[in-house]
Amino acid sequence: MPRYFFDFRDNDRLTSDDEGVECDGMETVRREATCALAEIAKDILPRSGPHKLAIEVRDSADRPCLRAVLSFNVTRL
Repeated sequence: MPRYFFDFRDNDRLTSDDEGVECDGMETVRREATCALAEIAKDILPRSGPHKLAIEVRDSADRPCLRAVLSFNVTRL
């Protein structure tokens, strides 16, 4: 099975995935990225300030193949 790497971005800070995960296709990659982003977001978003979180997926040839993005901002009215 192909290996994909799920890098995490919090605003301008990037954390690279050096291990990767074997996935049997792009639907699995999409599902893994979505679940990972939701899991990370529940720990990060309670902190103050706006956040733009992303999972940026690349294949074993280091080519970008998917990006899942979540933007969060609270404005007092």
